[in-house]
Amino acid sequence: MDERTRRNHLLVWLLLLGLLGLNIASSFLDLGIFNPILTTAVAALQAFIIVTFFMSMRSAAPVPRIAAAAGFFWLLLMIGLTLTDYQTRFEDIALGRLASKPGWEAPAAGRVPNPLSESGYSPVSRPPTLAAAAPDAASGERVYASVCILCHARGVGGAPRTGDKAAWLKRSEQGVDTLVDHAVNGYKGMPPKGGHPELSEQDVRNAIGYMLYAAGIQSPRR
Repeated sequence: MDERTRRNHLLVWLLLLGLLGLNIASSFLDLGIFNPILTTAVAALQAFIIVTFFMSMRSAAPVPRIAAAAGFFWLLLMIGLTLTDYQTRFEDIALGRLASKPGWEAPAAGRVPNPLSESGYSPVSRPPTLAAAAPDAASGERVYASVCILCHARGVGGAPRTGDKAAWLKRSEQGVDTLVDHAVNGYKGMPPKGGHPELSEQDVRNAIGYMLYAAGIQSPRR
C-alpha cells in the first residue's frame, strides 16, 4: 500500500468516526420524528462509504457493482415496508383490529384516581371492545386503552411500560407539562398524539395521568 492510499484510508476512517459521533450525539437531541430518519440516513451513508472505499467498488467490475446496488435497494425496500407496517398499527389498535393485551391490569371499573385532573378522579367507563372505545376528555383510561396501549403495554421502541414506577418516576421529574408537550408534538420514535391527531390536548393529559396512576405516582410535579 503506497503513501497516498494509506492517507486516503486514514481520512475515510476519520470520516466514519465523525459520522458515528454524529449518530451518538443525535440520540441525545429531541428532533421528534427526524431522530430515526437522521440515524438511518447516517448509517446508510456509512455503509456507502465502506462499500465504495474499503471494498474497492469504485474500481470493481460491473457485476459486483450491480450486486452492491441491489443490496442497497433491498435494504431501502425493507425499511419502507417496515415503516408502512408501523404507521398502520396505530389505526388497527384504535379500530379494534388488533387486540393487544395490556401489561398492567387496570383496576375494577369505578372511579380511578387521576393526579392531573382538577377533582383528582376520572370516571371510568370500561368499553366492551376496543372498537367502541372512542377517546374523550373524561377518561384517561379510555384513551390509553384505544391508543397508548399499543406501545406502552410492552415498552415498544423504548416507551415506558405501563406500571413501571421507576421508568415513569424518572420521566415525571421533567414535569407533567413537558410530558404532555412530548406526547402532543411527538418525541423520538413516538408520533404526535400517538398517531391520532383527533385527540385533544386534554385527552393526552388525561391518558398521561392515568399511566402515572398505574405506575403508583399520585402527585407528579407540574
